Amino acid sequence: MAVMVDVLPGIVIVLNAIVLGISSDVAEDHVVWQVFNVFFLAFYTLEFIVKLAMFGWRWYFLGEDWAWNYFDLFCVALSWVEESTTWIVRAMSSASDEPLDLNAMVFIRMLRLTRLVRLVRTLRFEIFYELKMMVLGVVSGMRVLFWAMVLLIVIIYTTGVAAKNMIGQHEPEFRDVPSAMFSIFRCFTDGCDAYDGTPLTVYATTMAFSSSHLGTESKEQARISMPG
Repeated sequence: MAVMVDVLPGIVIVLNAIVLGISSDVAEDHVVWQVFNVFFLAFYTLEFIVKLAMFGWRWYFLGEDWAWNYFDLFCVALSWVEESTTWIVRAMSSASDEPLDLNAMVFIRMLRLTRLVRLVRTLRFEIFYELKMMVLGVVSGMRVLFWAMVLLIVIIYTTGVAAKNMIGQHEPEFRDVPSAMFSIFRCFTDGCDAYDGTPLTVYATTMAFSSSHLGTESKEQARISMPG
């Protein structure tokens, strides 16, 4: 019983995702994939019926796992809609001897992608306990990642404001605060170039040298202008 409730559905869900990926590249409309689709749909439908017969509708819709059960039922309903739509569109196309309608095919492809949503269901199975812990760890780390992004934005903002006020009049990359922030962000991500392709580090070195040279000339002129 544990195999039927836990291991087997998880394996079928993973197999369904693998078949979906392969069929997207290899003979998408081949009859083999249609057989697989019918098999998966029959399995999910049978699983729903078996659970309902074994545990009753009260447990299924109001029990401890009611959220997962509603999710399963939603996925089964989407699968039926996808399969029905596919057969109807193909039947209409065969009857009229016209190619499949593009909008209908896009709709079918979108419904087909919903099969991947079933992978979320694997998190409830004990066989995928380690995977569940990894996912929970990633979700828990999102808060730390959020504050790390806030810190990065604060650093970029303060540096951008300083750069705009110091060199914004001379460099178009820093003409305003948003442009300065974007230029600094590009420097963080290995794209620290000016609009003409020159590295901004060259501009910074040139400006520093010019400022130093200008300061030296000013001091020299002041010394010369001083009375003997």
